[in-house]
Amino acid sequence: MARHVANRLTVFRLLASPLVVFMFWLAVPEHPADLAGSLNPWILFAANWIMFFADVTDMLDGWVARKYGEVSDFGKLVDPLADKVMHLGGYVCLMYAGLAGLWVVIVLLYRELVVGTLRVMAGKKGVVVQARISGKLKTVTQAGALNWLFLFMFIKHFWHPFPLHTIAVIFNIIVVAVALYSGWDYFHAITGLIRRSGWGEDLN
Repeated sequence: MARHVANRLTVFRLLASPLVVFMFWLAVPEHPADLAGSLNPWILFAANWIMFFADVTDMLDGWVARKYGEVSDFGKLVDPLADKVMHLGGYVCLMYAGLAGLWVVIVLLYRELVVGTLRVMAGKKGVVVQARISGKLKTVTQAGALNWLFLFMFIKHFWHPFPLHTIAVIFNIIVVAVALYSGWDYFHAITGLIRRSGWGEDLN
């Protein structure tokens, strides 16, 4: 039963990702002067809550699966995919709103492609790559930045002097720095394992 609950939470996150992007699109006004501050606040607020709930379930489904010893191959595959779709989709929304440059999205996407490719290479060598602290930190910073910036866009609608763009720049620098560090950390660890072992080894 626990496995079904955990997997259902994962599926919810996977489905919630395009829903958040769609709701953001619905919130876009027809002729915006300042898009980030003129989005429909209530649709945006609803999208923010869906994103927040999805990020909470990211922690919850893994805990449920581990607690009841019901970790599944489906969860291992789809859980990280749901995170990537949610966060990259959220950053595309921020890019459209002028709160994140194209370079931010490219860095985040490039990090996921590099780490994903390295994981496949390691798998072919029989090396099991467990989640690293840098990867968890990357997920937390992206989730935090997205949720706060969506909330700040809501606030900007009612309080125009709010320094939304300045805060966005600071958040983007932090998110990109952590993503780059995480990518380097995985690259260094996985390539080292591949060189040392062609059989199987856990990455702690």
